[in-house]
Amino acid sequence: MEPGRGPMDAQINLLIISDDFSLYETVKKAPVAEDFNVFFSQSGDAYLDVIRENGIRVVLVDAGDSPAAGLLIMKKIKRADALVDVLVGGDPLGREAVLDLIHAGATDFVPKPYERDILGDILRRISRKRDLRRETLHLEKRLERKYSFEGLISRN
Repeated sequence: MEPGRGPMDAQINLLIISDDFSLYETVKKAPVAEDFNVFFSQSGDAYLDVIRENGIRVVLVDAGDSPAAGLLIMKKIKRADALVDVLVGGDPLGREAVLDLIHAGATDFVPKPYERDILGDILRRISRKRDLRRETLHLEKRLERKYSFEGLISRN
C-alpha cells in the first residue's frame, strides 16, 4: 500500500471517450493520473462495453463543438449505470449551457483546451467525493452492525 493511502483507497477506473487520442495522453500525463486506471474509447457505442467490462466509475466525454452529442452519450451512460460520474468536455460554453448539462446529470464540464491542472483539479475532487461516499457507506455499515436488533428476543 502506498504511504498516505488507506485500505479504503483504490484506483478509480476512468474512461475517456473521444475521437482524439491526444486527450488520453494529456490525462495520462496529469499528476493526478496515478490515482486512476485510464481507458480510452472512441465515441462509437463500444464505450458501453468498456464501461461494463472494466468497472468504469468516471467518464470524460469529449464532445468537441457539439454539446448535444456529449449530452446524448452521457444519457446513454447514465441509463446503463447511474452511479458513473460523467464529465463532459468540449469547446467553451455559456453558463446556461453548462448548467443544462449539469442538470441533465453531468458531474462537471471541462472546457477546451484541456489543461492538465484544471483537469487534475476536477479529477481530484471526484476522487475525494468517491472516497467520502465510500467512507460514509463503511460507517453506515458499522453503525448498522453495532445497533442491529438481530437476535433480540422480546415478549409482549
